[in-house]
Amino acid sequence: GLAATDVAIFEQSLWNTVHGNGLLYNSITGASHFASHFSPILLLLVPVYALFQNVFVLFLFQTISICVTALLLFKLAESVLPSEAAFFLGSAYPVHILVIDGQFTFHETFFFFVFFLLAANSILRSRLSVFLVSSILLLTVNERSFLTVVGLVFVMMCLVYQRNKVLSWKWLGPPVIFAGLGFVA
Repeated sequence: GLAATDVAIFEQSLWNTVHGNGLLYNSITGASHFASHFSPILLLLVPVYALFQNVFVLFLFQTISICVTALLLFKLAESVLPSEAAFFLGSAYPVHILVIDGQFTFHETFFFFVFFLLAANSILRSRLSVFLVSSILLLTVNERSFLTVVGLVFVMMCLVYQRNKVLSWKWLGPPVIFAGLGFVA
């Protein structure tokens, strides 16, 4: 079905990249993956795929991203909820029906949640460098991620203003620039 086709597209895209047959090219769509989606995050998988050249590399990265997402969700929830509720929320993510269903295919969207929660956690902890790195990585997941970065910048603007009663360009300038670059890409 469709799940097998998606996995084949991603695996063939990596295989062709490793073997010099076009950057993320696959014969199923007859084009590079970039023709459908702007997902440079997939290029980070190429070195590991080159070592093993197996579809399970995709599933390994996806499984790791699900586990990291659960941990980041717990850490974020722990800052605003009682520990038990935070634990429940973090534990519930990997067994959510949409996550379980998604484990039988591969989609770069699972990386989105890792970088989104990393960016959100960094806002709450006032860690600008982590926010910038996670925002850049978030922009590499797909072409729609820039809207999320713009939303995160807005939340950050509100929190910075609430804390300082002044908007600091130290916090706002670089994220606005990255969101703009994401829009252009």
